[in-house]
Amino acid sequence: MRKNKLYIILSILTVIFFFTTSALCTRCAASAESPSIELNIYEGPDYSESDNMCYYIVEAIIAGSPEPEVEFNIDDNVSLLGNDRVEVGVDIGNSYTLTATAANSSGTASASIVLLGECEEEPIEEEPPEEEAPPEEEPPEEEAPPEEEPPEEEAPPEEEPPEEGPPAEEPETTVTLNVVGSETGTIMEGDPGQVTNSYVYAGDWFNNLPNAGYISFNIESLHGRDIQSATLVLDSPAIYGTSAERQFLGWLWIGTLDYGTGALSVPDREIDADDLVRYNTFKTDISYSDDNLVLKLQDRIDSSESRIQFKLYWTYDYGTTDDDNQQDGNRFEPGNIHLDVTY
Repeated sequence: MRKNKLYIILSILTVIFFFTTSALCTRCAASAESPSIELNIYEGPDYSESDNMCYYIVEAIIAGSPEPEVEFNIDDNVSLLGNDRVEVGVDIGNSYTLTATAANSSGTASASIVLLGECEEEPIEEEPPEEEAPPEEEPPEEEAPPEEEPPEEEAPPEEEPPEEGPPAEEPETTVTLNVVGSETGTIMEGDPGQVTNSYVYAGDWFNNLPNAGYISFNIESLHGRDIQSATLVLDSPAIYGTSAERQFLGWLWIGTLDYGTGALSVPDREIDADDLVRYNTFKTDISYSDDNLVLKLQDRIDSSESRIQFKLYWTYDYGTTDDDNQQDGNRFEPGNIHLDVTY
């Protein structure tokens, strides 16, 4: 009798366990969802005159459970801007097909988008054609009037001296300013930090620490001048790492700041810079000329400041280093950096 009761109890427990397990599995299956992916143009196309290319920012829209991981086809045309965005450069007149794959435990999905190298260049203003002057008409012949007796001559009035016109404008002058050597160089992050004046470098180092470059010009010779144009030139850099290997650095920025006169020092890295312009990882030589640069320079001159100073730095939006014990960045020699100013 007791054995029968034991068998009955075991049977009931087995049935309860079976239905409980089935319900849990059904719930797990319901929560899983195959991935889906769609590629959309988030920004662009924007024309880059320096390399004659169109640039797009493309975003991946994904769905699925668990959340899928996205992988783009990365090459020299593509820079990763995060988990779900990339920047793509397309040569003018060509096209580029970007492909991305989303994957989770329930499967994979792929999508692609064709990007065209068609974007508007800045229009060139054409001078209107010169209008031809109408032919001169010959005046009709006049009949000679009858001779009259000449009137008595009066003494001519005294002539007043001609009024003097405005003084002639001075011709425009262009000067080239070279860097102040002891105030130009590179500061490495970390404790206690390190300063060198041998080069201007922005990127990570062999020790996986980030670096920023600092540039200083003496502008005392421009005091009292009205600036017409200005161009900051950084030529012939040494580039470390490919565009894809440097994508973790984000954007390469140039900004203005004021760290004063005297030798460049580690505490100067704590001074924030006002952003002027940014470049992507494809950028090599830099020639920056813009109204913002003219305004910054004129403001320093009008305030009787002796220096205008710049910082070269990456945004590091997605990490300061890739921990590969290799250099990734842009290095410029101080002799290849100058400021051209027209007043």
